Amino acid sequence: MDWLLHKKRVSKVLLACVGLVTIIVFIRYLPQLLRVTMSLDGFRDYILSTGKLGPVMLVLFQILQTVIAPIPGEVVQIAGGYIYGTTLGAVFVTGGMLLGDDRLLLHPVSGRDAH
Repeated sequence: MDWLLHKKRVSKVLLACVGLVTIIVFIRYLPQLLRVTMSLDGFRDYILSTGKLGPVMLVLFQILQTVIAPIPGEVVQIAGGYIYGTTLGAVFVTGGMLLGDDRLLLHPVSGRDAH
């Protein structure tokens, strides 16, 4: 039983550290994120400039857009369809939305029920 208590404490400390690092990174890089996502052409150029990592970057931006409200979703979603076509763009964007859903990410870690 003592082992489970220790495991819970370690999990909470790790989660707090991840949260702190996330906040620091968010504060540091939010202006650049907003600059990239404010223009459809600028965002499209950025995603295309990442080459083969473009789909991964699109999904990551969609995750960020789902979690961070100031990032405009329309730019990310329209650019996904514009770059990769309607079907594949929708798959990438929807996958990013699902991965960014807090019920999917946070509740398994916290142990709370997602409903």
